[in-house]
Amino acid sequence: MDMPRTKGRLPLLWFLTGTIGDALMALALCNELAEMNSGLTSTLLVRKNAQLVKDLAKFVPFMQVEVVSFSPWPLLRLIIASMHPWQLMSAWKNEGGLRGKLRNVFLLNPHTQIVRFDIHQPASARDMVAPYDMSKLVIDNFRVMAQTVGLSTRPVGSPTSMPIAAVLPSSFNVKSNSYIVVHPFGSNDLKSLPPERCRSILKALGDANPQLSFVVTGGKQDGAAIEKIIEGLPRTQAAIGLPILEVAGLIQHAVLYIGVDTGVTHLAAMMGKRVLALEHPTMPRWFPTYNPKTVMLKSEPDAREGVWGISDARVLAEVSAMLV
Repeated sequence: MDMPRTKGRLPLLWFLTGTIGDALMALALCNELAEMNSGLTSTLLVRKNAQLVKDLAKFVPFMQVEVVSFSPWPLLRLIIASMHPWQLMSAWKNEGGLRGKLRNVFLLNPHTQIVRFDIHQPASARDMVAPYDMSKLVIDNFRVMAQTVGLSTRPVGSPTSMPIAAVLPSSFNVKSNSYIVVHPFGSNDLKSLPPERCRSILKALGDANPQLSFVVTGGKQDGAAIEKIIEGLPRTQAAIGLPILEVAGLIQHAVLYIGVDTGVTHLAAMMGKRVLALEHPTMPRWFPTYNPKTVMLKSEPDAREGVWGISDARVLAEVSAMLV
């Protein structure tokens, strides 16, 4: 693990063990900080989705990614890195488990500092504390945390984006702005659009927009559900298990993106695309409204919860307005 060069500033160190959305928020902030703070460098320690994070992080200046492992060689690299002073960005509520152990290793260095949100307990005597406002977007809470240690950020509430060099998959014969990308799968059933609802929405969209085609994206684990969704639907194809930059390529050339509360929706929003987000209104601070082209459809009350309550008619009306 190389020690990033700095110009009078402690390098930032992030612990990421969560989802694509978590990584995108951290990367977007690090990109913003690199642009606005001369000489600042950042390192992400990642445990999950390592290749995906590396693919996205290569577009952020002065950024490196290290995979966390407690096998002998990676552990030795972490111990050596901990001998240098860092500014730890303690961004997440749960500081237990692996994240807590890593934090304790790096805090053995008396010159290392930590900035954390005030929802974290217990705190180190060396912590700098930033307020976490549940009514603010996650990215804006991140900005406040960075400001707490004297870093310059864009104003709270400003649009957020990420530079991403997307790659259109060669296996897809699609014309730019002639199709809509639909991503119906979140990290759990509550955040996902059930296959029968997704199929119904796609059929309604296809009937109302004969000039458009559709691409349904998802991971390998979603393959069977996607095939069920698109079976017999005209002008509709599947994109299953693609690398993240190829997913980004499909989104980049689409006329519109429709998705649920998941990392791919944040990817589309970070790219500045027109986004129709279908949300179960439980955690509004995660909504991708940092992209001014995002339109939110929150689920109406429904005994089944999740995003069942968003009707075909609501989706059709918003898509019609967004395509004008």
